[in-house]
Amino acid sequence: MANTSRLPRLAWELRRLRLASGLSLHEAEKRLGLYASSINRIERAVHQPQRRTVNLLLDAYGVTDPQQRAIVLSWLKPSGDDWVSEHEPYLSEHYSTYIRLEDSAERVRTHESQFVPGLLQTEAYARAAIGGADPDLAPDEVERLVRVRLQRQQVLTRPAPPRLWAVLDEAVIRREVGGVGVMREQLHRLAEAASAAHVTVQVLPFGAGAHPGMNGSLTVMDLGAPFGSTLAVTDSMTGDTLIHETAELARLATTFERIAAQALDPAASATLIADATA
Repeated sequence: MANTSRLPRLAWELRRLRLASGLSLHEAEKRLGLYASSINRIERAVHQPQRRTVNLLLDAYGVTDPQQRAIVLSWLKPSGDDWVSEHEPYLSEHYSTYIRLEDSAERVRTHESQFVPGLLQTEAYARAAIGGADPDLAPDEVERLVRVRLQRQQVLTRPAPPRLWAVLDEAVIRREVGGVGVMREQLHRLAEAASAAHVTVQVLPFGAGAHPGMNGSLTVMDLGAPFGSTLAVTDSMTGDTLIHETAELARLATTFERIAAQALDPAASATLIADATA
């Protein structure tokens, strides 16, 4: 699977560098002579900047290391086979960006309270989950989103896949999405995935009581070398929110650790999942 994350990765790194330099958008505007709105569009991956603009931004943010600059500038090049672009007219800007960032992650930590994480869903489960969550979707729209979800999963089977750590509320295991047969297949898929060295699956049992993840789903992604950037996504009825502020990222990472600490260990989780398939 080709690396599809160049433009969002460039955008994310430029934002990180600006924040690390202590500049607000308006301060960057004054220093660079670029409109704050233009810088914002670059940082949201809405607009691909020219090479000279990126060099100006790197200068303003105090990036002098030649290797670091070369890596950032390399993200201006075409990324090759960008499968996301085929579906982009039908996806939200947020979801397209999320997929591309997910593709460059070294580690994904996710807590789900309602659904099996998309990276671990079977085709039948994905179809039932997508259609059930949004009954207004037309059948062809559901099928397109299913195809996107299945293509996303290729990140786990490529060479050097990201490490996935999934903590699932027990409700995810017990809710029969798509019916008994679909759910049994899905639980078998979960058990199979959890046996891989780069995948950890834990179940947060009903007996754990109240926990920090009750407000909604949470994903924390470590984007890896060379800069070690981290981002988080929270999910609620009002939609997904992409988090990039350092203090909030630290809080959400701690939240995930607390959720995981209340969950069953992987071996006990595997037993609970196996029992649920009986």
